[in-house]
Amino acid sequence: MTAAHRSSAVARARRTSRRASGRRDSTARIWSWPIIIALVSTAGLVAALVGDGLLDLVSWLGLGVPVAVSAWFWVRRQRATPR
Repeated sequence: MTAAHRSSAVARARRTSRRASGRRDSTARIWSWPIIIALVSTAGLVAALVGDGLLDLVSWLGLGVPVAVSAWFWVRRQRATPR
């Protein structure tokens, strides 16, 4: 293998490596908030099933987060849509 051929193979491997790490970063960015919302919702459901008093407040907050996030994005989209 010549030196020029070897250097182009190394450059190709670096580009592929960068692309793969970029995909990994974007996947983490895409899934991080949905996972957080799912965990908060699960905590709200468990709190609603298990206890009373303070846990009622925790359940209301936990189950209200997905509703609030959905409403916020819906309002934001309505404002951005030209009529």
